[in-house]
Amino acid sequence: MTDLAPLDIPLVDPQRHHCREVTGTGDDALALYCGHVRSGRSSYCAQHRRINFVMAADVSKPKARVPA
Repeated sequence: MTDLAPLDIPLVDPQRHHCREVTGTGDDALALYCGHVRSGRSSYCAQHRRINFVMAADVSKPKARVPA
């Protein structure tokens, strides 16, 4: 999967289909959303859903102990 550059949709302008990942702030200091098409029923596009949930779940899994 290639990384998509955020569309930087202003906080006050998102549509129902826009990804809600906050990607920065605009000149008015309000949040900017990613803006790519949401993935299924998620609030996030496929890229941000993978980063926020799938990769986070992988990191939180306990690591197997290696005998010393």
